[in-house]
Amino acid sequence: MIKFSSTIRFFNSCSSFPVKSKDGFRVKPGMTNSLSVLKSTNQRPFLSIPKIITAMLLTFFLLAQPTGIYAQTDRMESAPDEIEGVGITEYLGEQVPLDVELIDSEGNRVTLGELIKGDKPVILSLVYYTCPMLCVLILNGLVDGLQGMEKKPGTDFDILTVSFDTRETENSSKYAREKYIEMYGDTSIGDGWRFFTGDQENIDKLTSAVGFDYKFDEASGQYIHAACLFVLSKDGKLMRYLYGVEFPPDTLRMALMEADRDKIGFSQRFLLFCFHYDASTGKYAPVAFNIMRVAGGMTLFVMILFLGVLWARKPRKNVSESTETDKSE
Repeated sequence: MIKFSSTIRFFNSCSSFPVKSKDGFRVKPGMTNSLSVLKSTNQRPFLSIPKIITAMLLTFFLLAQPTGIYAQTDRMESAPDEIEGVGITEYLGEQVPLDVELIDSEGNRVTLGELIKGDKPVILSLVYYTCPMLCVLILNGLVDGLQGMEKKPGTDFDILTVSFDTRETENSSKYAREKYIEMYGDTSIGDGWRFFTGDQENIDKLTSAVGFDYKFDEASGQYIHAACLFVLSKDGKLMRYLYGVEFPPDTLRMALMEADRDKIGFSQRFLLFCFHYDASTGKYAPVAFNIMRVAGGMTLFVMILFLGVLWARKPRKNVSESTETDKSE
């Protein structure tokens, strides 16, 4: 716990300076000697501005200390039996296995290491192509977000869509590729968005690495799974999980910025400092505390600059010289 007693004593000492009124200086009890020194030297209170600056710095750093205002309690409720064991476990910063082997829409076998080339971030989507509802919404939402971005797949980032249904073949992925690239409206992206299938061993390896837990429902003949996109760094590390079926352009843009930090500029880093991904809304939201710190720092800098200019421009008499002059008189 931070103790404020010394700071309070400091402000009390600052408040004991004389106050000038229409009739001259109004003296607080016990301050007559201080006032006479000020009058005899014709000098303003010595070190008053540095003390004010010190107080401002103390206040700023006290506000910058971590607090418990962000403590949250998770409300845990038992899940229905149908979705027990289904969900997402985040492994942020973990490396995806680059030796996972997949089959592309042309029937070629490739590894993740060949697809994640180390030159751009990657958006990974895990779906299955015959899904009647959720997977369609995920991919449609991705297309909508991509269409609102200036950056393009293949140039600034890559997209890998992998079916976790091992019954599907390259024909399924080929049809899905044609469908969604047509929806995107730009066939020039080439291999910027590729679609894959795989065998059970490799699919299990990939889904386990990213924390994607799903199950097959015998009654409906469909898979039960979560809705999520996985944003990978250019070397294949998990950088962000984007939940839901809507992916606004700004959300995709900032997630890709996070995944490609070594290429972003100062203004983009500033945005990442002031915003964080809110999984409950599926969007990047302002971090009030960080914004307050930035605003407070800027205000403090301007005030110090202003007070420093005033301090430098106003002439001061040397206290010792003034005292010697008084003695000679």
